[in-house]
Amino acid sequence: MECNTEHLILTHFSARIRDADEAVLEAKEVLGQAHGLASANDGDRVRIDDDGAVTMLKRTDNGWTQHNLSHH
Repeated sequence: MECNTEHLILTHFSARIRDADEAVLEAKEVLGQAHGLASANDGDRVRIDDDGAVTMLKRTDNGWTQHNLSHH
């Protein structure tokens, strides 16, 4: 399978998927490691800078955690 993108954020999971990390691992198996892959939950935020850098902000019990999806 080919995916002409640098970043892929998976959302809206089926009830059969108990852990979103399963879906990310499956996507990595299909697409390879070249993509910035992540899963998003309700309330998570994605920031795309002018230079194309992608950062995901995930809400936790302790506030926000930042995940860099770019390979810049």
